[in-house]
Amino acid sequence: MRTVDTAVVALAGRRIDPAEAQVPRFPLENVRDVGRRVRESLQEMRAVALVCSAACGADLVALAQAKELGLRRRVVLPFSPEQFRATSVVDRPGDWGPLYDEQI
Repeated sequence: MRTVDTAVVALAGRRIDPAEAQVPRFPLENVRDVGRRVRESLQEMRAVALVCSAACGADLVALAQAKELGLRRRVVLPFSPEQFRATSVVDRPGDWGPLYDEQI
């Protein structure tokens, strides 16, 4: 019997920069490129599942890519979904709320 290596991927992402960021680390204009790179990485790793939080930025980008690829997704939050949404999703540039709601 042939075995295929597959992976459950755990992601610790970076949030989108705040509007007043002095040093750019993850500017909103990089979202599309990050999505492409995450998708390629998930495919290369033969991922079957993704585990991460759901903050604005890499987390939500990766969850969206995983959904498109048909991967299982598990979201881990440190507190209630409502509080997390207010403090880690909609408090930065971009329209992250609907994507968060879809993933949760």
